[in-house]
Amino acid sequence: MLGLVTLFAIATALAAAIYVIGIAIEALRPPRATAAWAMARGRPSCPADLGLESTEWILEPSRRRGLRLPVWEIELSKPTSPDDARTVIFIHGWGRSRIDSLGRIGPFLDTASRMLFVDLAGHGDANGQTSLGDGDERDLAELVAKVPDGRVVLVGHSLGATVAIRAAAMPEVAPRIERIIAIAPYDTVRSPIRGRLVARELPVRGVIPCVVAALRVAGIRPVSTLAAARELRVPLTVLHGDKDRVSPLSEGEAIAAAAKGEWVIFDDVEHAEHETRRPELFVAAVRGKPRIEDQG
Repeated sequence: MLGLVTLFAIATALAAAIYVIGIAIEALRPPRATAAWAMARGRPSCPADLGLESTEWILEPSRRRGLRLPVWEIELSKPTSPDDARTVIFIHGWGRSRIDSLGRIGPFLDTASRMLFVDLAGHGDANGQTSLGDGDERDLAELVAKVPDGRVVLVGHSLGATVAIRAAAMPEVAPRIERIIAIAPYDTVRSPIRGRLVARELPVRGVIPCVVAALRVAGIRPVSTLAAARELRVPLTVLHGDKDRVSPLSEGEAIAAAAKGEWVIFDDVEHAEHETRRPELFVAAVRGKPRIEDQG
């Protein structure tokens, strides 16, 4: 009998370890949202599909040798002076890519002189492995440094929102940033991992600390967006859907409050639906503080 109990305990522990490791591997290997992904969904796969001319170049961050991050650059207008230049940089979420960011450009077409779209490591057409935000802010800092003149607006979704906030909190980046628009941010990587498990009705209890420990073994820390928001000295607008199952609503509110920024709730909107389900509110929030009656 004791042997049977021991065997059962070993089998249970092994199954739990496989489950945890599987979750960690999945987090480190996000889906590749490439042109095929966009075409399968009837979405634009490049700026040309929207009638916009662009150039493509590669950002090679100094922090990781061999890393190549593709960038689309769209020049919309020639500013009359460096002070009039405004560059909007779009940073996508986990499992998405610069292609996904194309859907959010509408409100910026008449206010930006330049747009940049980047694939984070391990996403889209970029090589390397995702770091789940732990270090991506340094890559973004190098991208900001390549912007020649003028002000910079950072527009990030989910993972990209956390990267934008932490990059803008860096002393060498902050002076260049005019504003951050953070769509569905979260505090640490614990939150989206838990949220995705809950959404798929998979076991969660006691799992997240083990997954985080596995990610630490892979060299990835659960860095805090909330801590970075407390250090921000630039305007922050947080957009959050009230039906978001990936990024907790309470964390979006806390991040906005920590930076003394704006917090806009999107009624009946999930994690990545802000610009599609509530386009008018999305435009209002991006261009200026929306009316209270617009918030749900």
